Amino acid sequence: MNQVRRGGGALVAALALSGCTIAKPLIDRQMAEAPNAACAAINGHHPLPARTDASASQAAPAQCFALHEEVDGRRQKWSGGALQPGRTLIAIHQAAAEGCKGRLTHLTVTGGSPGAGQLELATWDSIARPGHSRQHRWERGFAQRTLGLASIDSATMAPAGVRIRALAGSFDPANLCFKSY
Repeated sequence: MNQVRRGGGALVAALALSGCTIAKPLIDRQMAEAPNAACAAINGHHPLPARTDASASQAAPAQCFALHEEVDGRRQKWSGGALQPGRTLIAIHQAAAEGCKGRLTHLTVTGGSPGAGQLELATWDSIARPGHSRQHRWERGFAQRTLGLASIDSATMAPAGVRIRALAGSFDPANLCFKSY
């Protein structure tokens, strides 16, 4: 059994070192080193680069998402601030914008929380079919943490937007990205 574990670990390490796009997200769980990204700054935080690969221009990063909020069933333009139960951030991917295109496989959301909480991340496609979703729960506050949702695309699903919903506590989003290796 120990040899099987060692062999599996060695395989993952070999794939990662060889530059394999399958293994890199296993090692870089927060997708911090992902070369392809379509991002949006939220709440006046520092914007992230739209793409960090060699083909990206050196101009200011693109704002790759249109931000809206849903409060008690009403949708309106994003007014900023923290998410709490009853208030949802809706981010619509602007795939046609320069620097925002590509096959993007992961969603990351970075932000802070003053205390315990729970958040749901969800995607949908261009015809509003639900995509993947995941809940994140934390017991203590944090200044900045990146939460993620992997494998958001498939042969029949290309993500077109994100829903970030606070289920408990409070979450102050700083940025969100679709990313890939």
